Amino acid sequence: MDRQLLEKEIRFRASRRGLKETDLLFARFLKDGLEGLSDDDLLALREVLHHTDQDLLLWVIEGHLPPEQDTPLMRRLQACARELHKP
Repeated sequence: MDRQLLEKEIRFRASRRGLKETDLLFARFLKDGLEGLSDDDLLALREVLHHTDQDLLLWVIEGHLPPEQDTPLMRRLQACARELHKP
């Protein structure tokens, strides 16, 4: 796996989602960079980015995670979404 190429792909996919809410979520999540993510986390994030915005909003913002999506990475995305919605 070429980590640099994977990071580039993730940044591209995360920045062109289609819904403003998911664009903001991933912009915030990636703000701190990808350096702190393990290779497994990067691969998992790439898979997350293959899901529709509607699924991601349901899972991450509304908290309706199906058991197979209940992962540490998804919980980090949920925490990021909560930070975005703080008054």
